[in-house]
Amino acid sequence: MGESRYGFQLTIGARSIIDTCRCLYSPSICLRQDVTLGMIHSNQLEDDNVPLRSAFAFPAATMPPLPLAPAPANSGPDVTVAVGEVRALLPGSYGSVTIFGTLLLNHGTYSFASAVLTDCARLIAITGEVQICIRDFFTAGRRVRVYPAFHKSADQLTLTVSGLDTGARPVVSIGAASGAFVLVMRSDEETGILSDVVSAHLRSLEPDHLTDVLSTDRHTIKPWFNGRLDVAPPVVDLSAQGFALIGGRLDAIGGKMVAVIVYRRRAQIINLFAAPAPTNRRPATTRTVSGFNIRRWLIEGVSLWAISDINAAELEEFSHKFEAAIQKET
Repeated sequence: MGESRYGFQLTIGARSIIDTCRCLYSPSICLRQDVTLGMIHSNQLEDDNVPLRSAFAFPAATMPPLPLAPAPANSGPDVTVAVGEVRALLPGSYGSVTIFGTLLLNHGTYSFASAVLTDCARLIAITGEVQICIRDFFTAGRRVRVYPAFHKSADQLTLTVSGLDTGARPVVSIGAASGAFVLVMRSDEETGILSDVVSAHLRSLEPDHLTDVLSTDRHTIKPWFNGRLDVAPPVVDLSAQGFALIGGRLDAIGGKMVAVIVYRRRAQIINLFAAPAPTNRRPATTRTVSGFNIRRWLIEGVSLWAISDINAAELEEFSHKFEAAIQKET
């Protein structure tokens, strides 16, 4: 499995220490040299530049419903803690928080637009349970410490980040030789579903897992789903446009059985997942997850996710041709 545009969704710097009594959950994880941590649940794992297979997959279907916490809507004043300064902050809404020294947090909920901890900075929960909700990103430099005071457990300090990964930075990053005793949760809307889509796509590439019904005839594929799903998915033949229809299957996304229509673009496979949508209004989006491009859009009350390792422009072309074919039929 390849990396996403910026790298892994979670990268932990060399000689960092993560509370070994806690499990670490992320769709993809990169560990630098001499990292100390507990059990890992991930679909993609690299340890000191060596790709490994995690003993436990990322359990997207059993993750808590998203979002885990709402992204802060309104930002207050920016906060900067100078080098050598120790500053206590009361619960509330704040803008960008930049820490060079030590920031102390009291019991309660904090909303930050973003948080940057420079090298050797400290972020400490000093009384009771502290919840931090970050709208954009959390970036920690080298030798940073984030922890609840007085040897409290990591669940006394919860950090939820609601941003989206970009080419410039991951949503959460922790630098070398840092120590984090904190529950860190990403809460962008589709992390769990996209992780399931990637996992199902990878499974389909194994021998004899690609199709349950092998056919180039859409009039054979669509009726095959009758009785297996409440709603049969839209199926179109795009062979003349360079996307060959090769079959269909059932798969699990978000703990539910969904239809998958399988296409081929040259040597690359396109898996198109289809499930009933709770709404008819949603803008089309394209994201890169674990090295795969995923195009998500809606057609007539059906959510569609197309995943492949073809480039994003070709996948967008596929979605446009698919939608045009559906509209032509209606």
